[in-house]
Amino acid sequence: MMIQDCVIDAEKFAMLAECTETYGMEHRDLENEWVWNLISRTTVVYSCGSISREGTILKHHHHQAEMDLCQQLAQAAAAIMEGQIIDLGDEGEHGFSQFYVVANDGDEIPALVTEEVIRSAFGGTIYPDAAITIEDLAIPKNTWIETAEINGMNEYYDNAIKSWDRLASWFKSQSDLHSAVFVSIDINYDREDQKDPALYNGACVLPRLAVGLTKQGSLVGVFSCVVYT
Repeated sequence: MMIQDCVIDAEKFAMLAECTETYGMEHRDLENEWVWNLISRTTVVYSCGSISREGTILKHHHHQAEMDLCQQLAQAAAAIMEGQIIDLGDEGEHGFSQFYVVANDGDEIPALVTEEVIRSAFGGTIYPDAAITIEDLAIPKNTWIETAEINGMNEYYDNAIKSWDRLASWFKSQSDLHSAVFVSIDINYDREDQKDPALYNGACVLPRLAVGLTKQGSLVGVFSCVVYT
């Protein structure tokens, strides 16, 4: 059975909502999708997990079995992190949400999670000049491990590390998933336009994902974000 009637889903958009906020800075450029945000303020999310700009015509041609698999895997990954905030030394307290983008039948199947795969999965809604860092899921940079060392490995951080280890082990144990990675989407401070006050993007709510690929090319895992002001 093929699914072709996917609809815009406000509940699925909710996990991205803070990353689209411009925090009153949109007056600087009313036509710009990204003035103080890394995910376009025109973003919508569909019931299949597809992400796009509002008004974009999307192809929806998903196998029901693939949809069911993505939902089951994302739910299991989120359950591991239930009650755990991401806490990567930031100012926020964000938990983890189920995340999946169901592949269309006939689409090219990627071998690995790359920057191109992430940008494609987000349907062009990621700030074009954002820096996307892809790391080994087991040892992502600036994780609880570093934070725990700074904070003397107290009980909270010890539990956080154990949760992260369980998540990484879970990804490795899933025969339906491969190429699991940790993805950070950040401001690229090396760009010249970041030095120009008129062009500066001061986004402070920054996406973080732990995701892998199914055999059909769907992206599945968990989503969260950090806050750096």
